[in-house]
Amino acid sequence: MASHCRFSCRPTCGWSAQTRCLPLDLLVRYDTLEHRPAFFVFPDNLIERLTWGINWTLAGGSLLMLNHEHWYDASPADDIDVVSVRWAAAF
Repeated sequence: MASHCRFSCRPTCGWSAQTRCLPLDLLVRYDTLEHRPAFFVFPDNLIERLTWGINWTLAGGSLLMLNHEHWYDASPADDIDVVSVRWAAAF
């Protein structure tokens, strides 16, 4: 079972951890999305994002991805949950 963790800091800052136990990959990521306006009229907007999901390698190399993201805004009433299912077919 291989695993890795990494930290990156670009326009977004955060960390991610991924563990592979074929045919499943488990992923957890925390990062920030910083939006800074060109003009200093409005304050900076910072959104924190926690993502976790499962990637499942299917027969033939296709990939099924199940993912949940929780976006934390400055106001808890504005928090957002995003759930996604994606399938990448390999031919």
